[in-house]
Amino acid sequence: MAPGAAGALPLEPSWEYAVLALSPGVVVDGEVVQEGALVYLGCGRSVLQVGSEGPPVRALLLGGEPFGEDLLMWWNFVGRSHDEVVADREEWMAAVAGAATRFGQVSAYNGPSLPAPTMPGTRLRPRRPAAGR
Repeated sequence: MAPGAAGALPLEPSWEYAVLALSPGVVVDGEVVQEGALVYLGCGRSVLQVGSEGPPVRALLLGGEPFGEDLLMWWNFVGRSHDEVVADREEWMAAVAGAATRFGQVSAYNGPSLPAPTMPGTRLRPRRPAAGR
């Protein structure tokens, strides 16, 4: 968006949305969003107000039909259970160490692959789909 720009984006109310701020100064519904932050917007919106606080900005609008099943999201992993996410993390860490896994090797990034954070000391629970979706 150009410096100081503001506008309204039409949305499909039955879809679930989020905005990822790719630069500083992104404004979502009148609030400045920190660079790198993901703002979850949920469902039920028909319009989204976006803008630039000052300099040119970049943001990514993500959206689509909500998942109809329980999902668990942690770091870069999406699964159906704590154990599935633990297994995915272990496979990712094997890939970081150089093993051939379904995750492959990242070659376009200038640096080593990023290790996943340590799992929390409690079991992760999936989020339940909201009623009526």
